Amino acid sequence: MALNSATYITPENMAIILQYGGVNQGEVAGLDNIGLPGVSRAIVEVKVFREYISRQFATGGKMGNITFSGTYTEQDTNGYDQLFTYFTANTKFTDTRVYLNYEDFITVDIANDTDAAFQVAELNKDAADSNQVIRHNGIIVLNGLFAVFFGHTEVMSSTVLTPVNGADLHFVKGSGTVDTITDDNSSFLTDGFVDGQSLLIEGSTSNDAVLTTITTAEAGTLILASEGSLTTEDGVAETILHGGKLG
Repeated sequence: MALNSATYITPENMAIILQYGGVNQGEVAGLDNIGLPGVSRAIVEVKVFREYISRQFATGGKMGNITFSGTYTEQDTNGYDQLFTYFTANTKFTDTRVYLNYEDFITVDIANDTDAAFQVAELNKDAADSNQVIRHNGIIVLNGLFAVFFGHTEVMSSTVLTPVNGADLHFVKGSGTVDTITDDNSSFLTDGFVDGQSLLIEGSTSNDAVLTTITTAEAGTLILASEGSLTTEDGVAETILHGGKLG
């Protein structure tokens, strides 16, 4: 791929959203820097007699952390204050998303790791700077697998915040076979869905709680790993699907 043909992620709309989908959903206010998690393995160095160069081996792996910093904001009830509540109780929580833009996001991958959760490890406030603002920063630990969700059945933006085409989706419960989801517009591949993604369902009548993975993504059908977990029904206008992978 030519360098100038790549699709770059720009950070101007990044955000940390807590209690996603709940009545107390909130954004951590005042942030101007969000560090995304990676993956790493510990390196062990082994030295052997009569060998002048030691050998290095990659051993156990771990997930990286989410870091953030910005300007401290007073009475950020559903943002920073909620993080502090999580910290004091050492709470494990799952209903958080780190948005890369208006549609793509990172969250814990419950479909592949039922114990995955977030925990707040650090919250710090700095001295006021020459601009008369107080900086703050923190670390959110990923306690398990995470996924980056780049596949979406609708495109969200600053002006389009609610799905409207969910009625084109149809959920089919497997009976002696796997569950499937179909799309009247046959747009799953162009929408970014691929084999092996974890699937999140939102805004459906009965299927939001189903956590599964996509075995095969076709233009008009998603073949799922689950069997008999879906409720057979048509989507409604606000139904939307998200597909994501570790990466």
